[in-house]
Amino acid sequence: MFLRESAFFRRASINALAELSRGMAEVRYEAGQTVWTVGEPSGWVLVILDGHLSCTTAAGFRFRQGPGTPPGGLEATAEAPRWYTGIAETPILALHGRMEWVLDLFEDNFEMGTDYLAVLAKRLLDVMETTSAPDEAGLQLLYGCDEEEAPRASASETAGAAKTASVNSR
Repeated sequence: MFLRESAFFRRASINALAELSRGMAEVRYEAGQTVWTVGEPSGWVLVILDGHLSCTTAAGFRFRQGPGTPPGGLEATAEAPRWYTGIAETPILALHGRMEWVLDLFEDNFEMGTDYLAVLAKRLLDVMETTSAPDEAGLQLLYGCDEEEAPRASASETAGAAKTASVNSR
């Protein structure tokens, strides 16, 4: 039932969540253990059940992922190399699976797949917004609008934008 609490799987059927759990292996990482580094091949994804993963891009931007998030999902879906180094900030309990298998599951559970991709895209935009200060061209690329029309960051978002972003789990 924990997976149902995650924004990624909130609307998924119980049967689809059970299938997801059956097709993934339980893994554990100790605090300080490197899960992957920038440039490594992807192809597999985690779903964190407990603990936090500290993530650092090659440019030095930091964010973290916690319970209910699928670290590695973006690059595994795109079949691209890892774009950040992930180190267990705390002990992590997670589900580990091949992205190819997860995509097959999404084919059979279309709503689950579209929800997953929508939340993944929003989280990526959140990280991009808090780790960069786009100029007008960047805003047009991100939002398709001029600077005056772009969404404004709140005071709390602005305060945390100095190279550290927190990707909340729910």
